[in-house]
Amino acid sequence: MTSEFNWRLCHPDVDSTGGDVPCAREAPGVLLPYRGRIYMFGGGTLKYGASSGQGNKSTLGALNDLWLYDPSVEEWNLLEANDGAAGFDAASDRPCARMLPAWVEINDRFFLFGGLSILSEGWKFALLNDLWMYDPSEAHWTLLEPDDGVLLEHPDFAGLGRPTTMGGFGTAVIGSRIYLFGGWGHRAPLPPTVETAVLSRQLWTYDTRSGVWERIQAADGAAVPPKRYVMSMTAWENRLYVWAGRDTQDRDPQFYNDLWCFDPATCAWTCLAENDLTAADRPSARYGQGSARIGDRWYIFGGFGPQGTFMPEEVNGPQLNDLWRLDLSTGEWTCLQAHDGSKDYSDSAAYPGVRRVPGMAALDDEAYLFGGLDLASGPNNDGPVTGFNDFWVGREV
Repeated sequence: MTSEFNWRLCHPDVDSTGGDVPCAREAPGVLLPYRGRIYMFGGGTLKYGASSGQGNKSTLGALNDLWLYDPSVEEWNLLEANDGAAGFDAASDRPCARMLPAWVEINDRFFLFGGLSILSEGWKFALLNDLWMYDPSEAHWTLLEPDDGVLLEHPDFAGLGRPTTMGGFGTAVIGSRIYLFGGWGHRAPLPPTVETAVLSRQLWTYDTRSGVWERIQAADGAAVPPKRYVMSMTAWENRLYVWAGRDTQDRDPQFYNDLWCFDPATCAWTCLAENDLTAADRPSARYGQGSARIGDRWYIFGGFGPQGTFMPEEVNGPQLNDLWRLDLSTGEWTCLQAHDGSKDYSDSAAYPGVRRVPGMAALDDEAYLFGGLDLASGPNNDGPVTGFNDFWVGREV
């Protein structure tokens, strides 16, 4: 039986000046399905003006707006406007702007942890480890744990009983527990820079009933996934699955397409597929892809791969627009939409164009895809960084 994935455009990439749809942004991890609707918090946008060239993210900033999308009327509603707050403030009654956080729902409450807050133009940022709870019935935020500023000095640094400041980790929920794996932190001195980055290979869990963090460590000599950030992570049948990601520190090439499984019952990791940059039976190595799970089917869209994979070495990319499905019950990958390099984000597009770090989430039997960035825009892949706010819904038939 041949599978086909049908995309439908909810709205194209548009000027959001009127405020009836969210502005263009990178949005990994910030789409949250709940009771038939989708909540979106924050993300990264070209806040300080247009990018000056290919790969130039110096004008990128972060947001803390909160939006609600209702599929029954196909409308966005702005619940909380972006207020420009950057960096943690204990006196604030809502989280500051950020990108790459954890944003999950457990027992009718939303939990927001960590991420990266951009303080000013020029990619001047602060990583966070504050923990917030949002009650959608009361439209109220509660600060559960403040940002403590503890830095990730090396990949195994445990901090003081909770995760250090970081962003770009994998996030999944099993029962009342939030699981975080990997991520991008930094070491002293401050202010942080790309050169002071430290990637994590830690696995943490937060029990929302007891309010206690626990770092889960594998037995001595046991296999664990290599450190990485902005991977895909999901939970299925009480196990965690981690796929892809990037290590910019000491790995060449930097990208992964391996698959790992963690069983909380045994506290053991299993490598289900080794990294293989030449494999044709699974997606190419990448990071910053969208992902959404519907039952035992895990959908992976787009992302950012190694230079030379689909483009010449001098191009900053590629940004991708392929769509794959992983059957978690069998471990088999199926390509549902091949990468073709499309950069059509208009109302005439038949399917999503290339992008990195989009938002993606599953609601019932459909997958929703929002926004993202192209680091090398234009038909010749030599243009400036560009953001999108097109919004798609699709299902397999």
